[in-house]
Amino acid sequence: MKKLLLKIIDDYKKEMKTVEESNLNDFSIVEKGISISRHYLQKLRICVRENEFKNPQEEIIFFKKHKPYVYSRLKYYAKLYNFLINRPAGTSKNHTFLEGGFG
Repeated sequence: MKKLLLKIIDDYKKEMKTVEESNLNDFSIVEKGISISRHYLQKLRICVRENEFKNPQEEIIFFKKHKPYVYSRLKYYAKLYNFLINRPAGTSKNHTFLEGGFG
């Protein structure tokens, strides 16, 4: 089962690479990150349900390393999405001030 899990994680990393290299201020990119993460969490669930761990160590590594890797990214993109939705709309005048301009 270790090979199956590593393949799923590797595929996840490859798919997420385009998301992570994109502009995270774009709702569609953040939604894509959420969607991909959910999809791969489901793949991991199915893999665990349909296969058995060879030993307790393999199971421990899955629950301490592999599953949290995908789940933490899902949480990150969900929080980022929530932030983008709830942030106040600014003006270009405010934007210029934040960059060191005066008006």
